Amino acid sequence: ISLLDVMAERGLRPNAITCAAAISACDRGSLWERALRLWQEMRDRELRLDTISYTAAISACGKGGHWVQSMELFRRCREQQLAPNVITYNATISSCEKGQQWAKAVHLMDQLSVEGLAPDLVTFNATMRACEGGGEWQKTLCLFTQQRSRSIRPDRS
Repeated sequence: ISLLDVMAERGLRPNAITCAAAISACDRGSLWERALRLWQEMRDRELRLDTISYTAAISACGKGGHWVQSMELFRRCREQQLAPNVITYNATISSCEKGQQWAKAVHLMDQLSVEGLAPDLVTFNATMRACEGGGEWQKTLCLFTQQRSRSIRPDRS
């Protein structure tokens, strides 16, 4: 992130790639507010926002406990006719899990399948944790059965 500051000091304008990398760094550093600001700057500067930049911002907001912002970014990603990938869905589902929004997590997992994408271990784990947190043990068990029927091996955690 300090690289962006240095670029600004030297009169250099960051491009979509440097901004997306900075958003990803914010995600890894749990700096959700900074990630959201960078995403907004990209949009304001009319830089190309791609699935990667959306996913990184969604993930950063989710890690910060801001599932509403994650869902809004997911909506905007689709509105821009960008194709969310499994990682984008997983980041959004994980945000819902952290926000105790089990029904939204299940809906996103269903939507992922409708889009022709295959849920992976991360998808199942985040959705099951969301259901478990919501006291939806029957749905959790159903998801576990689906996971096994798809030959996705559960992790050991």
